[in-house]
Amino acid sequence: MTQVLSQAPAPRSQTGAGASHFRLDIQGLRTIAVGAVVLFHLWPLRLTGGFVGVDVFFVISGFLITGHLLREVNLTGSIRLGRFWSRRIARLLPDSFLVLLLVAIATFVIVPRDRWTDYFAQIRASALYFENWQLAWDAVDYMAADSQPTAVQHYWSLSVEEQFYAVWPLLLVLALFVVKRFAGAYKAQTVLLVLLSTVVAASLWYSVVATNRQQSWAYFASFTRVWEFAAGGIVALTAGVVGHRILGSLGAALAGWLGIALIIWSAVNYSGLTMFPGYAALVPVVGTMLVLYFGNSTSAWSPKTFLSLRPMVWIGGISYAVYLWHWPLVVMIPFVTGHQLTTLEKLAIGVATLVLAQVSTKFVEDPMRRGRLLGVPVRAFAFAIVGAIIFVGITAVGTWQLVREKEAAELAVAERVAQPCIGPSALDPNNGCGDPMGTGEYLVAPEVVATQNEDVPFKECQVGIRTSDVIECALGVDPSEATRHLMLVGDSHATQWAPGLSEAAHEHEWTVDTFMKSSCPLTLSRRVLDSEQTSEAGDSCEAWSAEVLERVKQSDADAVVLTSYQSAYEWAERADVPGYGDPVDGFAAVFAQIADTGKDVVVIKAVPRTAGSPVPGCLVSNGRTLESCGLLREDALPDDLMAAAVEKLDRPDVRIVDLDDQFCDDTWCYPVVGDVVVYRDYSHLAPDYAKLLMPWVLPALEGAQ
Repeated sequence: MTQVLSQAPAPRSQTGAGASHFRLDIQGLRTIAVGAVVLFHLWPLRLTGGFVGVDVFFVISGFLITGHLLREVNLTGSIRLGRFWSRRIARLLPDSFLVLLLVAIATFVIVPRDRWTDYFAQIRASALYFENWQLAWDAVDYMAADSQPTAVQHYWSLSVEEQFYAVWPLLLVLALFVVKRFAGAYKAQTVLLVLLSTVVAASLWYSVVATNRQQSWAYFASFTRVWEFAAGGIVALTAGVVGHRILGSLGAALAGWLGIALIIWSAVNYSGLTMFPGYAALVPVVGTMLVLYFGNSTSAWSPKTFLSLRPMVWIGGISYAVYLWHWPLVVMIPFVTGHQLTTLEKLAIGVATLVLAQVSTKFVEDPMRRGRLLGVPVRAFAFAIVGAIIFVGITAVGTWQLVREKEAAELAVAERVAQPCIGPSALDPNNGCGDPMGTGEYLVAPEVVATQNEDVPFKECQVGIRTSDVIECALGVDPSEATRHLMLVGDSHATQWAPGLSEAAHEHEWTVDTFMKSSCPLTLSRRVLDSEQTSEAGDSCEAWSAEVLERVKQSDADAVVLTSYQSAYEWAERADVPGYGDPVDGFAAVFAQIADTGKDVVVIKAVPRTAGSPVPGCLVSNGRTLESCGLLREDALPDDLMAAAVEKLDRPDVRIVDLDDQFCDDTWCYPVVGDVVVYRDYSHLAPDYAKLLMPWVLPALEGAQ
């Protein structure tokens, strides 16, 4: 989102690319856009599609920037790239850096330390304007998919805009070169129209395909949004032809109102379940184009009167700052108050946002944009570079502090891990350890455990959720020297056992081959996730499972260890192996097929469920409060489908490892056991706790013949 060229001359025929007066209606359109975004962030269940306001801004930017560059070409015959980019820096970066700096300071002061890793990564990405790609990667990274939003997450749209500003004038320069060199018979405007139409067609097609394939990634990717900027550029090129004279005064007015209606309709009716951007983005984009074409109509019925009201123009004039300020307030205030935002607090955020936006626009943005400091391109570029370096340095300091804490934690583990009441042993009443949660001194602080969720051990051995590629990793000693050959197979809940199995394999001279895939248990049933909008992840799981099962059966392994997070899934029949809609039958069939090849099957029962939020963060916010961060045993231990399959088979070569009593007593399942944080997020074991559980796992492996 941006306000670039908010005071640029308005187009010819009131809506084209080259007239000479300021369009107040665009300021009003900005108010609708930023209002939709702010209301969506404050009341996401009320205005469920308010995120379309960002798309409105993208179209406006394409319209204004293309019109500005065309006017420069008409006046000078060229585009001064350095001047263009320096003006964008002067326009956008002062306010952007100010808010980013305050968020960075607040991160050190009020943000819980378990969130620092995400904050530092995104502050750095925002300062360097690749925040959208940071979020796109996090969206497809299974380990980061459940990360909570940071106070700078909204910078993703600014990153897209900056990337647009970097590339767009270069494309226009290239088009003008082609016109002069090879297409002199054609008008530059015609060539540019062909170029923009091609960009719209290609980017929209890609947006549809990418959204259907991987919507969470497509939402943030630049390539899925380029067509929206290009659509605004097309309006700048064709407004003189498509102006209100074609439809008449009343028709133009109605078209303008139709545009506003389309934007509002999409904001009201879209939601997080909408496959967006894709085809769905056409509605707000076309609506914005209609307002840009006809919103400035001279008809008495024109939306111009409404869009040009003084409050609409005022908010539109500070809309960039409104966008920057509102989201940090939404995210940060709960850290201070300790509770979710109340209605009164949300209203206060709305008022505070307007005040801060007005102040920063008047005393930071306008003076920097119009003053001498950034008026010279060299100084503007230096400002951008130095600012980026400062933010990289700030985040490096915070990251360094976390690294030091992690190193100190590793030393503490080495010193205390052998103590009798550390970890699962604390739950054994025969050990006389007292409180199962421990004495109060964490083996590894929750803040450090949270960073382990960003740097998961053996993450490189886990296949992504949407690929059927098979990755095989070997843990332990060289197979030629191994006394036993094991295999570890399953979803990410198998990956959590890799650190412990790796240490055990080296100690006992075993070799362990791993086959692990995000959200994919090895079964003949089809796992289903309600959150998935396409069948791609499920299809890839079936393909992966089929190949892995054959590899396992053909291997010379002595035993196969399997586990998964079964309670996360619903179940259905697979198309390639029908008849296993019952997940117990699906697991039992896999276990039997493996055991029939002479291998022992060792099933590790699923770890208990949690309350649903990241456990380290809960401990940081609430302390060792069992009622807040623990869960009653009856709620934490649902029926285990893999255990039921083992019981159904009733074979001596298929056995279960039941660790319930190493997590729970008769009443509670604990977030901390023996001073050790149990989970690194909301369901996956912390590496240290997984290692401490190995004495209860090894007997089943050592007994495998």
